[in-house]
Amino acid sequence: KKYLFVILTICLLATVGFAQKSKQIEVPFKMDRNLIIIQAKIQNGATSDFIFDTGASEIIINKEVAEKLKLKSKGLVKFTNMLSNKTETVETYKISSLNFNGLIVKNKTSLAVPPENIFSPTAVGIIGLSAFAGNLVTIDYKNSKLIFQKGSLKANEKTIPIALNPVLEAKIKLNGKEVLAHFDCGSPNYIGIPKQWNNDYKLKSEPVLRGKGRTPAGEFEVYSSEFDGEIAIGNLKLKDPKITLLTGNFFAV
Repeated sequence: KKYLFVILTICLLATVGFAQKSKQIEVPFKMDRNLIIIQAKIQNGATSDFIFDTGASEIIINKEVAEKLKLKSKGLVKFTNMLSNKTETVETYKISSLNFNGLIVKNKTSLAVPPENIFSPTAVGIIGLSAFAGNLVTIDYKNSKLIFQKGSLKANEKTIPIALNPVLEAKIKLNGKEVLAHFDCGSPNYIGIPKQWNNDYKLKSEPVLRGKGRTPAGEFEVYSSEFDGEIAIGNLKLKDPKITLLTGNFFAV
């Protein structure tokens, strides 16, 4: 069964989580355009910038930085590039510890990429939610901080069931049709829908080429248009919203 894969930018207060309430750790962040930048000490070394991205399925690190810090190589791994569908080989490194203002993440494997594949000039890596499994994570945009604690978010009429698989996914509705959506705080787009699925939805205007987007996997074309109908995210209803249409394999099967 195929699902349309929609990319949504988290733009208010976003919370995802798991276990029992406890002391919280606050990690301040700054914004670089649409990107959340947090700081961490790598293996008790100097403080470095990381992009916090709910769209990241792996920890990614600048290969030059990994070599400079003499991180332990764990060998090569193969993965399928989501944009080209081609199998690629990437070197991996072990990070024994990352310290985010007192929140310690231990013994993580990172994928090494060229520095140009990390899209903030000061950042040495990208880290996503999977590195913080077991925590309740709140993105507080108003106060520019991430809040981590052991805890659970009680279900109510305003919550949406999610899966970390390994990126943040939830079901939404496009004109009543249930589809999978990827909630991505690192996306510059408001709502993005795969352009090649144009038979599965209607538009109020012809797509206009806006430019190109980039992920560590490569470049893709980006178009703008206006959705014809309603997009429902839980009890939030969006009527005829402006959307982005994406090329590449942005869908789940």
